[in-house]
Amino acid sequence: VALSLSYNAGAAVNYALKYCRNYNSDYNKYPGVDCANFVSQCLHAGGLDFSRCAMIDRNGMIHGCISLQNCLRQKLNY
Repeated sequence: VALSLSYNAGAAVNYALKYCRNYNSDYNKYPGVDCANFVSQCLHAGGLDFSRCAMIDRNGMIHGCISLQNCLRQKLNY
């Protein structure tokens, strides 16, 4: 519930629209298609903090779908 109070979905959408075709060079770029990394960047832009999640990179983003899934479950106590 606290997550929904501080999360800005509009900011996440704006980030996604801005960087969906032009990669944000402030973040690591992994080989192949890494949707989880991009989604974690979008969620972070909306205000979600991944700092207490396992498997974050040096920029605080998550690489890999299973890692992102586990982090979100942890955040949502699911």
